[in-house]
Amino acid sequence: MGPPPVVALRSLPRVHILRDYESCVLPGVCGNKARKLAALVSAPQLPAEGQLVSHGGPQSNAMLALARVAAARGGRLTYHTTPLPRWLRDAPNGNLASALACGMKLCEHPTRQAYADACAAAAADAKQQAAAGGSMSWVERGGACPSAEVGIAGLADEVARWL
Repeated sequence: MGPPPVVALRSLPRVHILRDYESCVLPGVCGNKARKLAALVSAPQLPAEGQLVSHGGPQSNAMLALARVAAARGGRLTYHTTPLPRWLRDAPNGNLASALACGMKLCEHPTRQAYADACAAAAADAKQQAAAGGSMSWVERGGACPSAEVGIAGLADEVARWL
């Protein structure tokens, strides 16, 4: 992923825009998600079973980016979410349809409490498995995980060089 273009606004020439959305680590994994997931993309391999586990909303950009990363690396994303609206369950579209097409396993929980409990259990299981040699990687909602620091530090370096 090369440095993103920086452009000045025509109406405010002292204001610049960093077009980070044009920087992709995989097709469709661009911008801040590319930054947050850069360590997963560049890791020598995914966990032993190639499984990523995360949670969040059913049309999340992070969900789709993680599904694409997992598929590109020969793995699969298991994704926990709250109850889907009937129309979305009946006819998946948008990010949900695209993530399902990448092989994502969707775990829809019937209540917010069941969702919270399942996420806590999955996070605890991932930590336990990582301590025992690792076969599953838990990624917090939106890709907010410690490994995201790699990509964010890269962005900070690019901005510092630009300044």
